[in-house]
Amino acid sequence: MPGFFTDRWCSLLLRLYLTGLAALYFIYCWTHGGQTLAMKTWRLRVVMKDGGPLSLRTAVYRYLGALVSASIARGTSACYMHLPARRG
Repeated sequence: MPGFFTDRWCSLLLRLYLTGLAALYFIYCWTHGGQTLAMKTWRLRVVMKDGGPLSLRTAVYRYLGALVSASIARGTSACYMHLPARRG
């Protein structure tokens, strides 16, 4: 179909792909050793309360929480950009 893959569709597909790729990276790292590359630098590790590795369910919830938090922060900053500048 000509015109089906518009810039908007391509942008949406790219965002979904990158979000999924990031989800795979973080969830894999958190469930297999509890550390991402940056966390290894600071010697941080994510573990359960008993000291064991994160379960898949916990890692998915953690990623979704981070995604929601980042979305709220982005929305807040976008709203702040549209406020009139303070003068005086």
